[in-house]
Amino acid sequence: MSLEYLHQLQYNQATIQPVLNDLLEKYKVEPVGTGYIDCITALPDVSDFIEELTTHNIVVYAVTWWCYSNSADALQQKNCSHHMGGPRSKYRNGWFSETMLPLHEIPTTELDKLSFKNQSEYSKNINTQIKDYIMYDFRQTANYKPCLEPALWLYVPEEWQR
Repeated sequence: MSLEYLHQLQYNQATIQPVLNDLLEKYKVEPVGTGYIDCITALPDVSDFIEELTTHNIVVYAVTWWCYSNSADALQQKNCSHHMGGPRSKYRNGWFSETMLPLHEIPTTELDKLSFKNQSEYSKNINTQIKDYIMYDFRQTANYKPCLEPALWLYVPEEWQR
C-alpha cells in the first residue's frame, strides 16, 4: 500500500473529494455502501469515467462485476444466472445483483510504486490496465455476460465517506 499516495490524497481531501463526488454524479456511478468501493459504472461510461479519474490522479485498484436488470424476463433473455440480490438503481429503472465472480485486482507491488513524484505516470498506467481488463480482456472470457457491469474500487483513504 502506497502510504505517500494516500497521505497526499488525505492532505488534499477538501479539494479532491468534492471533485470525485461530482464525477460519480456526472457518470451516474452507483457505489454500494457509503465509501468508494464497488462503484457500479454502466459499461458505456466506464472508459470516460476512468479517464477523468486519471486526470485527477485517482487510481482504480480493483474491479468486481454486478448484474444489472430491469426485469426477470431480461435476465432470462441475457442468459443470466446472477440472482444474489443487491441495490435498486438510483438512475435507472432496475436493480443490481451481486455476482460470485472473482475480484480482479492490481497487485500490491504495483500500488506500492505510487509516490508523489510519479503519481501522474503510475495512476495512468494502473488505470489503463484496469480499463483494458474491463473493455477487452474480461469480455473475452467465459464469465462475460451482457448483463454484467463493472464496479470499480477506488484507491482512496478508507476513512473517506460519501
